[in-house]
Amino acid sequence: MIHTRILTYLFRPLLLVCLLGGLFSSPAAIAQVDCEYPFSYTGDLQAWTVPLGVNSIRIEAAGGQGGNETNCSSCEQGGRGANVVGEFAVTPGETLQIIVAKKGEDDAFKAGGGGATFIARGSSGFSDFVAANLLLIAGGGGGAFFIDSGESSTVFQATASGPGGNNGENNAGGGASAEHNGEDASDATGGQAAINGAAGGIGDNANGGFGGGGGSDYSSGGGGGATGGNAGDNNSEWGLAGTSYNGGDNPVNTGAANSGNGYVIITPLNVPDTTSPVAICQDVTVQLNDAGTVLVSAGQVDNGSNDNCGIASLDLNMTSFNCSNVGSNNVTLTATDDSDNADNCSATVTVQDNMAPVALCQDM
Repeated sequence: MIHTRILTYLFRPLLLVCLLGGLFSSPAAIAQVDCEYPFSYTGDLQAWTVPLGVNSIRIEAAGGQGGNETNCSSCEQGGRGANVVGEFAVTPGETLQIIVAKKGEDDAFKAGGGGATFIARGSSGFSDFVAANLLLIAGGGGGAFFIDSGESSTVFQATASGPGGNNGENNAGGGASAEHNGEDASDATGGQAAINGAAGGIGDNANGGFGGGGGSDYSSGGGGGATGGNAGDNNSEWGLAGTSYNGGDNPVNTGAANSGNGYVIITPLNVPDTTSPVAICQDVTVQLNDAGTVLVSAGQVDNGSNDNCGIASLDLNMTSFNCSNVGSNNVTLTATDDSDNADNCSATVTVQDNMAPVALCQDM
């Protein structure tokens, strides 16, 4: 048990790297990669290097929602972004480039289009987002317009890069695709293609979201995507959504799935988890009830036990106490993860009897 605890504490810095994403340099730590690497919207390009020992990953990506209308008590909502999940073969040490979408800006009447989320292979930067390198694209929703919701992203296409969206008869900015900007309007710009930096379009009313959302003007902006969404036109002035692309194995595609900003989660597959949880205990004081018993749960004794990939169960070796246990009682808490790695710690459960006896008399 002492050796297990020492190793666990020594590897804590490596587990932090695992949680944040990065490349392990020590072969001894390779087998401990079995966790998620989350990425949220930052407004800039992000990169992830495949750790040593990882040859297969699952990627989940969500596109950004279109902007909402705000000039009412029960306003129309921007279209929701799509969610795409796929599995990919990777090479340890290779780099993936990631654009995480921003929600389109809200406006009283004409909102910006939501950005798309893009993931591509490469180590150069925005220039890596060409069709041959793209793994996933999660489309962004169109911006809401006055009395109409923006269109949600529900279309999944077989190719990685289509055209950018049009300006809706010169009304607002179209959403961008990976390789093509959205079309500009008189007083609003279309979203920028992923290869051109993925900026949201600038609108006279509201800006599009990072990830190529179109800016709004006379109508609402289109969403970014594999094919950019069109801006609202003279007949339907809400923004149209961008489409999505999934180049992975075992694909799972869900339309109209995400509200707010986009996100990405990368999960290494088929990597043994040999890292034991860290069990942390705290002492507990309890009082017997009027029946002379008391129950103590594992959660009461737990004081923040943790694991690099999550704890599956917490178990306490003794949970029921009675009058014979008044005073100090040593208990053991065991934390187990999904790979059956376990650690335990000891705590003291102090049982108190604070109930006065009931004296019963009879005349004689």
